[in-house]
Amino acid sequence: MCGRYICEEDQSIDLAALYRAVRISRPDVSVKSGEIFPTDTVPILTGAGLLPTPAAWGFRGYQGKGILINARAETAAVKPTFAHAVRQGRCIIPATGYFEWTPAKEKHLFTPADGGLLYMAGLFQASAEGIRFVILTTPSEPVTAAFSIHPRMPLLLPLPAVSRWVRESAFALRYLDRPAVGAVPLSDTAVV
Repeated sequence: MCGRYICEEDQSIDLAALYRAVRISRPDVSVKSGEIFPTDTVPILTGAGLLPTPAAWGFRGYQGKGILINARAETAAVKPTFAHAVRQGRCIIPATGYFEWTPAKEKHLFTPADGGLLYMAGLFQASAEGIRFVILTTPSEPVTAAFSIHPRMPLLLPLPAVSRWVRESAFALRYLDRPAVGAVPLSDTAVV
């Protein structure tokens, strides 16, 4: 998965409410809407109550060098950088779409076929700078693979799995190994 996604608060009543809740609870934190880049702060959903929480995209790299924006779903539970977050820091990253680039540098936007929201599985951790998150990735589904766009994509959760991902460790570990491929129908749009 590339390093950008879309979270447009004016495209969804649910997203608008999420942004509003974060701005009310944390007026000291500026959250970004629109095209999201690594290190941007956005609302994510955490805890059993799926609480809106402002978080910056990217864990700090080893010895504070660089940032890690993604984690492979199939290995996250055993990697020292992510293992604790797999057990106790699972989150949801709502989005209206995500970008991938072809090897020829053509930009593609993937959005839900039904025009709704995407729910990306993620991990979060507290740091001295505040809450930070990464997006879990999985091998590409047929819709992205068919276009030879990118071999990986975000780990998407169908709506019925959203609260289970955060609340149920056993469910989350099974989902990391066997995500519901094709459970979230996507549309592809080339972006000029």
